[in-house]
Amino acid sequence: MKYFIYCFYRIVKGNNGSAPYLSAYIAVSSLNYMHFLVLLTLIEGIVGIDIMPRNLNKIGIVISALPILILDYYLFFYKKKYLEIISKYEKSNKTKNPNLIVIGYIVATFFLLIATKELFFRL
Repeated sequence: MKYFIYCFYRIVKGNNGSAPYLSAYIAVSSLNYMHFLVLLTLIEGIVGIDIMPRNLNKIGIVISALPILILDYYLFFYKKKYLEIISKYEKSNKTKNPNLIVIGYIVATFFLLIATKELFFRL
């Protein structure tokens, strides 16, 4: 969980746009959704039962992502927790290449999703 929180902090600090907290929320929620898809794919591959249909439309994708968006809202924004996150990491930022850690984590998430799909669902 602390990796998601640290990713949130780094995206907020690296964003010069007009809505850094919203951008970080969307990015971290997308990472969580990809982890959810990897978990479902692993379960489907091991058990052999389709849990999610392969031809989801846009509404189905939004509905399946809604619980993750709600949980991430409570993780980052409920009672202004994002301010605590920012102040916590600004006090103890000792990493030499923090952006490298976040970028590596995001790339590893994409590769994990692709590898899991290829492993269990070869076309």
